[in-house]
Amino acid sequence: APQSNWQGRLSLSDSTSASVRDALGFADRLAPCRSWAELARSRSLALRSLLAEPDPMRDWVVLEPARWSAAQFDPVRQVLTWVLEDQDGEGLELQLPYSPYTEQAIGRIEQCSKEKMPEGTLVVARMRTLANMIVGEPLSLVRRSPRPGENTVDALHFDAVSATSTVSKWVSRLRQLGGNAVSGAGPAMAPLSDPGHPALLEFRTWLQRQAERGFADERESTLKDAFTGQVEGLQARGYLTFGKLQKPSEALARSLLQAGYLCLQYEQLVDGSRAGPIDD
Repeated sequence: APQSNWQGRLSLSDSTSASVRDALGFADRLAPCRSWAELARSRSLALRSLLAEPDPMRDWVVLEPARWSAAQFDPVRQVLTWVLEDQDGEGLELQLPYSPYTEQAIGRIEQCSKEKMPEGTLVVARMRTLANMIVGEPLSLVRRSPRPGENTVDALHFDAVSATSTVSKWVSRLRQLGGNAVSGAGPAMAPLSDPGHPALLEFRTWLQRQAERGFADERESTLKDAFTGQVEGLQARGYLTFGKLQKPSEALARSLLQAGYLCLQYEQLVDGSRAGPIDD
């Protein structure tokens, strides 16, 4: 069966099988969002208690823009920005920070955004709230009327991209100079503009994975050491409140719950939905 990775995405195993079906008419079965104001209202209503069960699927939406801008890659911030307008002329910003895993998607978006998008093209994106602003991370395009030779679903991370895109030329130039900015050394290398502070997101995802697996006696010692390492890493990145957590040697389950609660409080501070210290 497929395995879930740290991002919640499915990874193949040897026993995985799939049935490939014709995608014709797929777009017509989706219910796209055409108003960014309505999208903002729905996300506001969806705000949950800090103790509520996580629901990552609510962050995924299908967008139907009325107008498309050309995507712009900022080599200083290492982020691609793509603004989509709705039927009322409101803009919604999609962002994709650079990493070795997003290089192809960034080039593909640059390529697509310079072309005239067929009417009714949809964007599948994951939404996040950043400083009281909704920001999307594009995953794929869905075409209602694909042109000859085009697929109905354009998988931005996998479909072919021109070698002449801005990001391709930027990466090539840095590699020729021996630059380290594209080494992809992990979360510490992520740009500050990355929505949601990736260190927090990774830690909360790690906590969720441990809770799903349970605290069997044979893995408790290893889990305590891993937890201590994770917390020390967060403190080194400036999340000092994690230093006040109860030591996992005293009560592992309690420490994990407290850590999850702290993650959610930090995320609320980051996205501007709460003000004030969290030490009180």
